[in-house]
Amino acid sequence: MKKIILTLILITLGLRINCFSQERTLPEVNPNPATIDMARMLGKDVFEINGVPYLQPTVEVVNATSNSRFYNKAFVPSKVDKPYFKVGIHGMYGVVPEEKKTYSPQLPNEEFSEKNLEFDPITGKFKYGRIYYSILPTPKIDSVSISDPYGLFYTALRGMFYNGLKDGSLKTPQFAPTSLGHGKVSFELPPDTLKKLLQNLTIMGYKIYDYLPKEIQDSLTNMLKSFPAFFNLPEGGNLNYIFAMVPQIEIGSLYGTELLLRFIPPVDMGKIIGEFAFWGVGLKHSISQYFNEGDEPNQRYFDMAAQIVYQGTSLKNDIGVTNTKLEANATMLDFNIQVSKYFEDIIDVYSGFSYSFIEISSKYVYYIPIEIQWQLGLIDKYSYTEPNFKPTKPGDLPDTQYNHPGDSAPQTANVKLSDKAIKWNIGLSRDIGPVTIFVDYTLSKINMLTGGIVYNF
Repeated sequence: MKKIILTLILITLGLRINCFSQERTLPEVNPNPATIDMARMLGKDVFEINGVPYLQPTVEVVNATSNSRFYNKAFVPSKVDKPYFKVGIHGMYGVVPEEKKTYSPQLPNEEFSEKNLEFDPITGKFKYGRIYYSILPTPKIDSVSISDPYGLFYTALRGMFYNGLKDGSLKTPQFAPTSLGHGKVSFELPPDTLKKLLQNLTIMGYKIYDYLPKEIQDSLTNMLKSFPAFFNLPEGGNLNYIFAMVPQIEIGSLYGTELLLRFIPPVDMGKIIGEFAFWGVGLKHSISQYFNEGDEPNQRYFDMAAQIVYQGTSLKNDIGVTNTKLEANATMLDFNIQVSKYFEDIIDVYSGFSYSFIEISSKYVYYIPIEIQWQLGLIDKYSYTEPNFKPTKPGDLPDTQYNHPGDSAPQTANVKLSDKAIKWNIGLSRDIGPVTIFVDYTLSKINMLTGGIVYNF
């Protein structure tokens, strides 16, 4: 269960960044409000563009793991004298495919053009101000007035990224780790390169920077001087396999129908995991009862059943040194058709096809990551750690959080993720007195080996 809990936690960690680095020398700067706002906007866009490809493999793993291990034979008796119960532990194990560990990251960018600026050639007005220019003998800019400096700043920044990626002066990493992968990569944003890109932004073929008011030029220059030289992308969870164990109860039978229950009440699992809860309910109905002559082995050619299972999880936690507040809720649905053949006193062979679906809604209130706060001058890199704290590797943090002023304007992000899969499995089941043991293999986006033990009474 711990692995599946940790996997669900990864869903909500899109903005968690390694909080200590020995690999870079961070600039000593004073906070610049414009730069902080630009960094905050860029951080949000970076996450919104890369969040889904970063998190989607984990959603697929959770879907494959949670929506499995519902049955070990298709037989459901159509008539019973009194209810029966099956109490068991069901385990799932799967290897994470290498292709699920990386994705191609994107840097937010947009062409800086008359069209995107909503420039009106008649009035000279555009989204963030007005351009005064003469038409004859040829169009020529005289001056520019700005009504929304922050809007212009961020549009210019995205335009600089667009041009930098186009001419090769800026590069994005070819691959970045997904939530299941390993390692850390960054968007490198060299200040000198950004300055050149800013000065080369054009409107009507003119370099717009040259015509901006002096105070706007100074603001842009100061912003770039203190702008973060790198933006880290989220690290992966370094998961090579997934393992989970789920308690399950089955109760039957009413008109060939069994009730399935899974449940873990809300439990505080500590600082790393937080408060976690899990539940599931399902119904399994015998189809073979309509063409078999009875419930005895010699009256059954083979067994067939249909099953539907609905499950849900919830997670609440405060994560990392910036105390990101996380809330994640998942709902899962699985519909399967299963068949089995009983070989008397030997074994049951079973198989099934299923359609599974998962949807995860997560909400978190987050702050600018610590490494970016260092670069922006919001906190001091060196006074952050405890007096006698000595990290042994990048990523080590002191136990006591530094009570820094830091980022004072938290942002809220809402992310919805989903996955659907078609699965096929085949397995073996053996009754030994009141105990049933079983093992099967499932083929899907992520292949799973599952099994367990059930006590029948």
